[in-house]
Amino acid sequence: MQLSLLDLKNELNNDPTNIGYAQFLQPITARDNFQLAALLNLRRSSIQLPREPISTMRLFSNINANDFLLLTTLQLNELHVVVTMPTIDLNDLSIRQILQGIFVNKTSTLQNFASIRNRDGSRYEQLTSPGEVVSSNYISQALES
Repeated sequence: MQLSLLDLKNELNNDPTNIGYAQFLQPITARDNFQLAALLNLRRSSIQLPREPISTMRLFSNINANDFLLLTTLQLNELHVVVTMPTIDLNDLSIRQILQGIFVNKTSTLQNFASIRNRDGSRYEQLTSPGEVVSSNYISQALES
């Protein structure tokens, strides 16, 4: 979902989160739409977004070795079913509940899973949706509208 030209223009002119657009807006002869796009598309640790589904290898690499060794036969069988899927969406409540059931009282692994649920996001993604990027051409259109 692309941000409307008006909303993008307002974001750039008002800079509600103090990103620092002004230095690339004024004077108009020094406007740098490429730098403005870079600022909007830059992923920041202060902006956390739900991570896209991850590979089962990534999930498996976040399992604490001691926790894995303490799994019961039933828990290992349940984990086997989970890792046969090509990807895992850790933001899906049902998946999280299944993993919490498999790794009950295995706080290290559960904390690892929680830490990879989100990722750094860009201001533009925050304003639109994860994965969206803005181009310098679209910024030019917005500022001239």
